[in-house]
This record gives sequence, C-alpha cells and structure tokens, in this order.
Amino acid sequence: VSERLIHLYDCNDLINIIGQVGLDVSPATLIPHYDEDSSTLFLSGKGDSVIFAYEVATDSPYFHPLSHYKCQNPHQCISFLPKFVCNVQEVEFARAVRLTSSTIEPMSFHVPRLRSEYFQDDLFPPTRKNWEPSMTSSEWFSGINKPVEILDMKPNEMIPLSEAPPPVKAGSNKPSNTSPRIAFEGEVVLQSSLAFLQNSKEKEEKIKQSMSSQCELQQSSLPQEEFEGVDPDEWVS
Repeated sequence: VSERLIHLYDCNDLINIIGQVGLDVSPATLIPHYDEDSSTLFLSGKGDSVIFAYEVATDSPYFHPLSHYKCQNPHQCISFLPKFVCNVQEVEFARAVRLTSSTIEPMSFHVPRLRSEYFQDDLFPPTRKNWEPSMTSSEWFSGINKPVEILDMKPNEMIPLSEAPPPVKAGSNKPSNTSPRIAFEGEVVLQSSLAFLQNSKEKEEKIKQSMSSQCELQQSSLPQEEFEGVDPDEWVS
C-alpha cells in the first residue's frame, strides 16, 4: 500500500521522527513547498488534483491542517512564484501556477482578515530575497559568506496592523447629553411651518365638532328603567 506520510525531523537529529501525519494512498511522490513567513507547507504531486496545506508549529502536534485546494482536473506540476508578486493589500500570501495537460492556470492563496485595510505585519514579515543571489560564484569559491538580502513587503501608504488603533466595538458610542439643534433655512421656512401648524389645529377642531354632532348622547331614559321590579311575595324559597 502506497500510503503517503509527512515526517518532521529535528535538524540536529535526523534519525528520530518528532512529527508525523498521513495524507492518502497514492503512488505519486509529494513535492513540498514551504513558506517560512507564514509557516505554511504546501504538498502535491504529479497526477494529483488536490494541494494539501498544513501550518507547521514548533510544538506538538506540529502539523495543523488548513483548507486544502481542490482542482477540477489533475495537474502535471505546480510552481510557486517569488514572494514579491503577492498582493499584500488583498492579504495574498502565496501565488503559484499549475500546469495541466492543456493549460497553465494561475492560483492565489489568501488569508481572510477583518481589518485588511492595514498591513498584516504578522503575516508578512521581512522576507528573504531567495530569487536573487546574495553573491557571485567567484565570491563563494573564494570563501566569502554573505547573508541573504531581506525585502520589506510593507507598502509606503499602508499602516502596520500592530500600530493600528484598537477597533471600535459596536454600540460603544455614548449618547450625547446635548440636545440636537434645529437650524431653519430662512424666514420663509419658519413662516410656512407655523402656517401648517395653525391649519392643522383648525382641521382638528372641525373634526371634533363633527364627531360630537354625530355621537351626541341621548338624554332620554332607557326602556329598562320603566320596568317594575318583582314583588317580594312572588319569590319562591
């Protein structure tokens, strides 16, 4: 049975396995791509139609499954593009192209964030420029050792999320103690408003008079009042 597994080793001890997770059963060899900025591991192989994604942690259980990317048809291979092509304004942390039997399809991986108007500096730390050499071959053969250059992904016009003000909770605004002020736009509006109120009062008085005339109470006695009562001798015990 060709069960595909992921093993995690300590770089100082390549014998003992510290983490393991099983994927599926397939003869295809998995090709990993690790994004160290987000600690995300992408896995897929030739003939697969699923791209597995895991977040790698420093403590047990080490592998935390993410939403796997399911494709409509199998692919031949996948190539992830350099980090600088990602659109940080849309919280895109990885981009790749997928080669099928007849097409080359672009793929984009995003992280949903509530305050996406700020630069997500926890997701986009200064990244290594691994698409550019830090020194020439002659420098390397001569024993020179240079660190890899670093690229700051933050655009100049964006504020880091770590420096953003705290979000305002809904309903936290206190009502104002001052009453709202009403401003009239000239004397014409004020006069027309007073005339409208006066006409409304006159109409109200006319309606009351009309209702009173229609619902006038009769002063005559009721027929029940003319009935005589029962004589006490007529009661049967």
